Amino acid sequence: MFAVIVGVLLLLVSLPGSLVALAVMTVSRVRSAMVTGTVAAFAGWFAGTLGVLWIWRVGVPWL
Repeated sequence: MFAVIVGVLLLLVSLPGSLVALAVMTVSRVRSAMVTGTVAAFAGWFAGTLGVLWIWRVGVPWL
C-alpha cells in the first residue's frame, strides 16, 4: 500500500511540470519552444513512471 501511495505522489509531483510545459507549447508560436515543451512534458511523465516501477520493485535494469 505504501508503494502505491508513493507512486501516486511521484506522478502528482511530475504533473505540474508537464502541465506548464504543455501550456508553454500551446501558447508559444515559436517552433523550438513547442518542441521543448513537448519533450519536457513527456520527460516528466516518463520520470514519474520510472519512479513508480522502481518503487513497485518491477525493476529497471538500466538504472
